[in-house]
Amino acid sequence: MLVDAHNHIWDVPWPPIGPDVMAGNTSRFLHQMDENGVQYAIVVCHLDEHDPNNNANALARAKEFPDRFRIWVNVHLYKPDALDRVNEFAGADGLVGVSYYKPFSPEDEGAWMQPGPLFDRIAELGLSVNLALAPMDQPKLRALAAAYPSIPFFVCHLGGPARNGQPVAEWEEVLRSAEVENIHIKISGFAYSTLHTWEYPYPDVLPYIERIYRAFGAGRMLWGSDYPPTMRYMTYRQSLEVIRTHCTFMPDADRAQVLGGTAARVFKLDH
Repeated sequence: MLVDAHNHIWDVPWPPIGPDVMAGNTSRFLHQMDENGVQYAIVVCHLDEHDPNNNANALARAKEFPDRFRIWVNVHLYKPDALDRVNEFAGADGLVGVSYYKPFSPEDEGAWMQPGPLFDRIAELGLSVNLALAPMDQPKLRALAAAYPSIPFFVCHLGGPARNGQPVAEWEEVLRSAEVENIHIKISGFAYSTLHTWEYPYPDVLPYIERIYRAFGAGRMLWGSDYPPTMRYMTYRQSLEVIRTHCTFMPDADRAQVLGGTAARVFKLDH
């Protein structure tokens, strides 16, 4: 089973992000999935400032296509209403967790990254947490995840190993997070760490993927296309083949885990 564990859908034009104004259209994404044999997509909602209805619309798509979509709703975890927002979506069809992009909120100092009613409720609901974090936030994540071993936590886009092709020294903290068993990492957005976004299959990024593999193991790695933003740099098929063809340091069984087995297990997807 192939499972795309990081992608976005939206029903409004958003030219700065997609390769064209309607790149996030659901039917177009389903076409890409079908063309490449991808059964499920775990959709990341994070566009509420641009598309206030993205959470509701994505959940509607999951209800319409229950055998194709699962949803991480966007919740700004640092805001006072975060718990209310979690409760708002509790029990929705297709919901697997909440997602938050901390780097998009410069005013967020990370005070929410500690045990309390918010994460008590997330654990009670059996949800997961998808996070975009700076590498320097990883020690707080480790402490939080250790306090809630039943919550699967997911780190986006390799944890940000490089900027414009230049290594981020703090990224070693991402590898240290492998010490906490319920922290997972998504092999997505590879082009964001390369020096040359057109140089598929990104030979300067593949060593970071190998280091993640050595630290986390295939059982905590999940492939994600980052459709549609990453389509500015590669095709959907190429986003898949970065793992399937070019991660030659993994045996076939481990590649199968990264490309869908891990997600199928964590999210209890039907085969």
